[in-house]
Amino acid sequence: MNKKNKITLYELILKNIRSIVITGITSVLVIIMIFTYITINHVEDSLKENSTGLIKLAFNSLYNTLYDFDSRYYRGLDKFINDLKKEPSDIKNKLMDFMYISNKFGMESTVTTLDINNVDEYAKDKVEKLQPFNYFIVIDLNQNNLIRNVYFKTNNNIYLLKYKLPIDRIENTINSLYELKNDYKFIKEINICTHSFESLNNNFPELSKEDEEYLKTAFDSNKEVIIKKNNGINFYFVWNFEDEKTLFKPIGIVLKLDFSTYRNLIAINIIMFIILLSLVFYFITKRAHRVSKQISRPFEVMLNNMKKFKETKYLEFDKIIEKCDIEEINELMTEYQKMTEDIMSSFEEINAMNEELEESYKEIEKVNNELEDAYLNFSTQLSIIAEGYDETTGNHVNRVGELSAFIAEKMGVNSENVEKIRYYAPLHDIGKILIPKEILDKKGRLTEEEFNIMKKHTIYGSVLIGDSPKFEIAKNIALYHHEKYNGKGYPYGLKGEDIPLCAAIVSVVDVYDALRSERPYKPAFSHEKTMDILINGDERTHPDDFHPEVLKILKENENEIKILWEKINQNSSKLIELLKNIENYKK
Repeated sequence: MNKKNKITLYELILKNIRSIVITGITSVLVIIMIFTYITINHVEDSLKENSTGLIKLAFNSLYNTLYDFDSRYYRGLDKFINDLKKEPSDIKNKLMDFMYISNKFGMESTVTTLDINNVDEYAKDKVEKLQPFNYFIVIDLNQNNLIRNVYFKTNNNIYLLKYKLPIDRIENTINSLYELKNDYKFIKEINICTHSFESLNNNFPELSKEDEEYLKTAFDSNKEVIIKKNNGINFYFVWNFEDEKTLFKPIGIVLKLDFSTYRNLIAINIIMFIILLSLVFYFITKRAHRVSKQISRPFEVMLNNMKKFKETKYLEFDKIIEKCDIEEINELMTEYQKMTEDIMSSFEEINAMNEELEESYKEIEKVNNELEDAYLNFSTQLSIIAEGYDETTGNHVNRVGELSAFIAEKMGVNSENVEKIRYYAPLHDIGKILIPKEILDKKGRLTEEEFNIMKKHTIYGSVLIGDSPKFEIAKNIALYHHEKYNGKGYPYGLKGEDIPLCAAIVSVVDVYDALRSERPYKPAFSHEKTMDILINGDERTHPDDFHPEVLKILKENENEIKILWEKINQNSSKLIELLKNIENYKK
């Protein structure tokens, strides 16, 4: 292939920058789209709050306008009442005169004397608490009139001054609220009605039964009722006003918002973005596939050749070079070929060295095993010698080893460690070889000083065995087999689970065998008596000296242990008898 037709890896990366840019632009567009969606939702929430706030603000402004417009009437009413306090006679007629003078609109007005029970429910509590010669005003709005009821209280009577006023001053405000529906597309419906569900303007639609129910709930609770729909939300809330002297009866407001137009626009934008992204990803995938194939093909050929190399020890580099257009990959393959040739030149030498190392390892392992066996045999003989000071036969070490392995196996110890316990348990008293012979052979009870010397055989034993990790179990047995589960043992007074399990097993077996064996200070006990002492205790031995699980296994398998002990003891006795006969024959 001509050099001019090849491209470098750098050129290939540069050529695909456009694809990376397209991906980046698409990612930015997606982020912008998500941000826009979140922003529109936020705007929707703001519109919900602002729509209700706008209507409430309009009614508050309406009331303030009414109050400012009638401020002259309120000043006149306050002055009239102050004059009436000074001369409280013929009150009803004076009230009628005041109404005639103050009724500048000339509409219907009346003065009525009331009982407290006939006072409007909305004002009854306020009127009842009025001091004499005070008033409370209730304003009620309907489709035709603005009704102002003034409740005036004297010492003995309650008078109602009722005015019917025109609504032309607020009609424009109500119409403006209705026009919001035309100005804002998201407002689907507006309805403003009295507490008796009468619309304030003929333009407003008639309330449905469902709307009346929700609005009644709003009137009763004086709280907004919000009903969410699929594409919008319905608000049912109440506007009212009250201060010390005035109450504007509640007005119900129904506001239905519909955001389907905005959401449809968002959906269309999302679909368009998805289509655009799909096209972009399609072209990027096509381009990426071609680039990946161009780069990966040489490596696929190389991988196949490497698999054949395991069988044929030959790599066909010509195929790779013919298939590849990238200069750097060709250089990589060339260097790899050189490296393989260097490796192959050393391959046979490495194999030869490996065979020699394997033979050497086998020899070393064989020598190591022979040394370990020699060490074990030597250590066992030392243990027999050490026991020989205390017991004329060497039976004890054999019995302790076999019985300890039996119990360890029953306790679920793995087979490798069971065998180690079998071989290392006989070394438990190897340290006695360093104890003075006169102490070991003493017939009577040892003095405290002599016993302290005797106790050191555990430490001597651990020193003789050494610190090799291979003999860790042997060292633990020698050092800790006189520790007691209750912490009253020696040399360190270990307690409970701090004592290695192998030492705890040997501890029980050692005492069992000692009780069954003849000693200078005691006869040999039967198996039954020995078990009774171990389980129930006597003046020297207590059950809590031993690991409870080990003692449990001993008890559960006592018949097998009895047979095993007698079998080992019998075999050892025959062997000793044979050795004695041989010795006598030599003599």
